[in-house]
Amino acid sequence: MMLDAEGRIEDIRRAISNRPFFNLFEAFETLDRNEDGFITVDEFKMFLEENNITFTVADVKNLVKRYDTDHDGKVSYKEFIKELTPKSPFKKGSE
Repeated sequence: MMLDAEGRIEDIRRAISNRPFFNLFEAFETLDRNEDGFITVDEFKMFLEENNITFTVADVKNLVKRYDTDHDGKVSYKEFIKELTPKSPFKKGSE
């Protein structure tokens, strides 16, 4: 089950990296509402609510926990990039 989830997450990473006009820095800035250089649980919740994405508080906390590798309760740009950058050297279509 965990390998299947990781595989789906990697597919999402690849899809994001292959979008020609998608910019990870702009995505981070969109989520970082107070422009302090970090994304918090509340900032993720605001984004999801504004985009009518159904979630539980536990879902958002787990999302932040996944990105927050230094365990300070918030997501830095470095952590955001690390999580969204494909882990596999293969680009879509070259597998």
